Amino acid sequence: MKKYKASDVLQCARRFNGRGANSIYQANSTDLPAVTHIALVGDSHMRNMFVSIAQRAGGNKLQYRIKSEKNTWREAEMMLYMMRTIRLKNTVEVRHVSAPFRVTWYRDWKLDGFPELIHRWETNQELRPSLVITGGGLHWMKTNPPRTGAPFRTFLVSLAPHLRRLAAAVPVYFKLIDYVPRAYTQAKKYPNFNPRAISLYNSIARQQLQATGVVIWDSTLRLSVAYSEECVRSNRVTPGNHDWNCEDNGHIGYIMLEQYTDMIYNAFCNRFLNLTNDYCNI
Repeated sequence: MKKYKASDVLQCARRFNGRGANSIYQANSTDLPAVTHIALVGDSHMRNMFVSIAQRAGGNKLQYRIKSEKNTWREAEMMLYMMRTIRLKNTVEVRHVSAPFRVTWYRDWKLDGFPELIHRWETNQELRPSLVITGGGLHWMKTNPPRTGAPFRTFLVSLAPHLRRLAAAVPVYFKLIDYVPRAYTQAKKYPNFNPRAISLYNSIARQQLQATGVVIWDSTLRLSVAYSEECVRSNRVTPGNHDWNCEDNGHIGYIMLEQYTDMIYNAFCNRFLNLTNDYCNI
């Protein structure tokens, strides 16, 4: 993989827009200039990925706004730094001040608001995405814990037609559930939250989303296992950047999230950067 810098991200955004974005599902309504818009939909794991993906575009050139505040944009560098530990629970947008680039995290703990969001994109009520990253299951596991995962399976059956329609227009990546430290260290406190349950819910997602055009993103799983195993051994914490943050046993630290971010940018952007055959997705 290529290690993406801010200049690479912005070159990707400009070249993506320069080719007319996607004629079927352009990244904006017709009366706005083209914007490369990465949309992350889901729970706090999507929120943390949003932080990493947005930061990679260049901290001091970014602005953010809380979705409910509409037109109030503020300097984003410090906010993104604070979001590495503060558990923001509101949909938030980040934009680059001098490039056609935007990242949004849509808070949706169980993805049950996703069909309405897709409708808003399709009807230009919401800035349309160029790339959609989503994933879920943990909150279903928490509130509907039967061994079979039946409520989650039933929900995905209802969600699949909406994702199929979306994936016909833009790339959609469905990230499988990471193996977080809590699954290994707090089995008594969370009896339905363990590696076996995570594997079950991931298999349900694979089954229900096959043939929808959605990309099942599973290349994070081994990294999450490696992170969790290290947390079990040493409970590592790196103050400041929180690369290692084993005290937060329900999430993956940024030492892995930064690698996830490179996966995203390599998958989406490499074809716009004139790379050699050594790199993927050119």
